[in-house]
Amino acid sequence: MALLTQAAYARYRRCSKMAVTHAVQRGQIRLTSEGKVDTDAADRAWPLDCEPDAEVIVSPDARMSFDEATRRKVAAQAQLAELQLAEEQGRLLDAADVLRGWQAIVHTARANLRNLPSRLAADMHGLDLVAAEAVALKAIDEVLTALADNPPEVKP
Repeated sequence: MALLTQAAYARYRRCSKMAVTHAVQRGQIRLTSEGKVDTDAADRAWPLDCEPDAEVIVSPDARMSFDEATRRKVAAQAQLAELQLAEEQGRLLDAADVLRGWQAIVHTARANLRNLPSRLAADMHGLDLVAAEAVALKAIDEVLTALADNPPEVKP
């Protein structure tokens, strides 16, 4: 039987001092006449998780049980670990890098497409509508194929 202060007992149980204080206030843990916690008695009287019946305030409008909050925390930590692993393995891209890549692609496509009228004007002079449309579509396909085959290089 060890006698500990509430703060020492909280460290021993790896929980907050407030959790121990609340357990004392609810009568789950009884203090000795010296105001100490008898670890043997407290361990038997208090479940392994620090506050199984307590509510955790997530936001002013939302409350959940301590167990649910713990499950959510563990799930969030697992997701974070998976994201870190994906990043280390090169399977995760930085959003800013992706945005810069798309901006470069759109800029190149826009510039190449805007050059088409002046480039095709001489070739299309005197053509009927159907022939002019065929020349324009061929030129557009060439621009898009070149862009697909040789995308602009984006440096992270």
